[in-house]
Amino acid sequence: MAWPDTAVPRRRCSIVVLSFLVIRLAPGSPFSAERAGPPEVLRDLEAHYGFDRPVWVQLGRYLGNLARRDLAAIRHLADRVAVMYLGQIVEMGATEELLRRPRHPYTQALLSAVPVPDPAQERLRQPIMLEGEVASVLSPPTGCRFRTRCFRVFDRCGEPPAAHVVGPGHLAACHLCEADAARP
Repeated sequence: MAWPDTAVPRRRCSIVVLSFLVIRLAPGSPFSAERAGPPEVLRDLEAHYGFDRPVWVQLGRYLGNLARRDLAAIRHLADRVAVMYLGQIVEMGATEELLRRPRHPYTQALLSAVPVPDPAQERLRQPIMLEGEVASVLSPPTGCRFRTRCFRVFDRCGEPPAAHVVGPGHLAACHLCEADAARP
């Protein structure tokens, strides 16, 4: 691997952006998310290395693909997150709150599937195993779209759920959350 100042321009861009991400995501880094916002850091990278629009588009696609596949990366890339199932948002909120206290059964199942780095905790982890067929986006089930695979399904799930406030800025579209939303 070449140093950024000796690499060809496209390779230089990749080296600089990846270095930035490694430094930014490292625990305790002076460039961590708590200290400097992405716009300031990226503006400095643009000024120094001359990134142009295609580079930003490529970086956006890369980060978008990473976030869709890596729930741990989402914690570092976004302040707010929305979880979708069959094209509908089922839960939305501040990233830390949503990852710490998922309320929709689909979000709970997704997060239960994330491996834990500690082997002792990994042995204790009990992932939620979803059963049934994934419904078609072209012909979704009536009511809650997740009900054909939900491990907590009950009669009301045949009706479309409303989004309920389950915490400050935290919404979940599930009939199970109605009782929580009714509490002051």
